[in-house]
Amino acid sequence: MAILSIPDQAIQLFDSSEIKSFLQQYHVFFDQWSCTVTFDDTASQDEILEAYAKDLKSFMSSGGYQSADVISIHALTPNYEQLRMSGWTPIYTESGIESKYLHFKSPTLG
Repeated sequence: MAILSIPDQAIQLFDSSEIKSFLQQYHVFFDQWSCTVTFDDTASQDEILEAYAKDLKSFMSSGGYQSADVISIHALTPNYEQLRMSGWTPIYTESGIESKYLHFKSPTLG
């Protein structure tokens, strides 16, 4: 599930293909991956990266990314909203609560 909401422009998109088209106008890559693993809140970085390895390898290779990191957060994490807006991509757990995020580092952007 994906939602793109830009309240000050009265934009709210729910369809993944519409979101992808909208973001492409701004040269923002958007994709959704799935895996067969159901994560709980204790899943490690290695477990998550391994579960998405097939998609990660081709994405990182094509984009020239050097590494991928995972953090676990929840609503009680200090600076929760700030973390959500700082370039981390949510992975939804079985309960549907955002708690796992991927972050990609470009060799040129850091």
